[in-house]
Amino acid sequence: WDKAGSKFGHADRNPKIGSILIYRSSRQSAGHVVIYLGNNKVLNDGHIEDAEVPEKGWGLTYLGWIDPNDVGWVSVKTNNIRAALASKL
Repeated sequence: WDKAGSKFGHADRNPKIGSILIYRSSRQSAGHVVIYLGNNKVLNDGHIEDAEVPEKGWGLTYLGWIDPNDVGWVSVKTNNIRAALASKL
């Protein structure tokens, strides 16, 4: 976050769907990431949770978000995530 955040990051709390939300723990500069799903929900370690969980539940500090498309990642829309991932391997 410290390097890419200044160029690509957004410190506000209005991420786009599919954005990567970045959090800092007291032990690391950027200790945790989740994927924003919309409607205040995130994908975290394979589970869908409220977006407040990393801060309120685990005490992490929100740093901001990065749109993967801004750093050269390509979005893929699919109804079959396993097939989409397999085609990239």
